[in-house]
Amino acid sequence: MFHDLLIAGSNGQKGAVLIFVLWMMAVLTVIAGYYSLESRMFREASSGPWIALKERAETDSILRLISALADEAENSQDLPAISATGEIYRVRFGQQEINFSLEDEHGKLDLNRATEDELDRVIEGVLPEEYGDRAKIIVDSILDWRDNDGDRRFHGAEDTYYMGMTPPYHVADRKFLILDELLLVRGVDLSIFYGPLHFSSEEKGRGEQNAPLWAGGLQDLFTIYNHTGSLLENAAPVPLKALLDQGDFSMEEVRPDVLRLRVQGVRGITQVFFRMKKGVPGGYVVLHGKLLPRIYGQEMLERKNDS
Repeated sequence: MFHDLLIAGSNGQKGAVLIFVLWMMAVLTVIAGYYSLESRMFREASSGPWIALKERAETDSILRLISALADEAENSQDLPAISATGEIYRVRFGQQEINFSLEDEHGKLDLNRATEDELDRVIEGVLPEEYGDRAKIIVDSILDWRDNDGDRRFHGAEDTYYMGMTPPYHVADRKFLILDELLLVRGVDLSIFYGPLHFSSEEKGRGEQNAPLWAGGLQDLFTIYNHTGSLLENAAPVPLKALLDQGDFSMEEVRPDVLRLRVQGVRGITQVFFRMKKGVPGGYVVLHGKLLPRIYGQEMLERKNDS
């Protein structure tokens, strides 16, 4: 009897010790997990500004490279080593390889100058059929946005519509100041502005067979910086070449005015609109720029061409 009690007591002590050990292991696991999470959050928080600074320096280096190559080509009367036609280039800084593209805004349709017919042909041409009347809504709303009256077109929008948005805002009734204003226009959403909308001239029954597939958004077709009245054909995106008349284009080479640079980075695509200008630091002046999330524009910089 006494022997049985001793065995029972011994087993109870062992069970209590086991529970205590398991409890301590659970506590230590929670503490270790907490400090691991805190360490990771601190590391990510501290690396964010460093990555942003690094990508800004990379973009500045590419801008300086473009400016230097343009000056070199101008002095030697040779063709520039980097063309502003949307080609994808790869440059190496140390061990880092970076993809970038350069586009001449003369190749795009000016949003403030485009006629109703041009707007209709381009937007109707790149939107998929499942969007229905969305193209008509966007075209009329663009015209309402940039005119200086309060008369609403059939598919358009004026203050009554925009003041019902959350948050409410007024129609501009003036020319577009930046292309991103298009995101405020009725009918234009992120997927239409940034894309990817897919287009080939063969699908639309125009152009040659085996035409290259294009993926992009309205931001890749329109600009506010083309004041020439025509489009530079060599720099025009595929949809514009297929959807507009030949008379809308010019083969005459003109000195680029405003260029769009897009640089692939860890956080996304850095997009910069700039002018090359002699006598200023770096040889360029930035008009405006922004970071595009990786979900937008990533397809544009997937291909690689050596520079």
